[in-house]
Amino acid sequence: MIGFMQRNDPRLVLVSDWAAFAAWAKEGGYGEENLDVNDSRCEALQREYLAELENERHQEEHGR
Repeated sequence: MIGFMQRNDPRLVLVSDWAAFAAWAKEGGYGEENLDVNDSRCEALQREYLAELENERHQEEHGR
């Protein structure tokens, strides 16, 4: 993880659990190029992941 933060700006990491995010992205068919936090595709993907987590949390809270 230290090498990751040296290569990338930690302020661009929006997710709290990078490993879970990376696994989610790979399960979704996204390649390593989408996990470069210095790339806008990664920011968009992180936002999508966070929205999906929020939607899941909302559904659990409302029993759906």
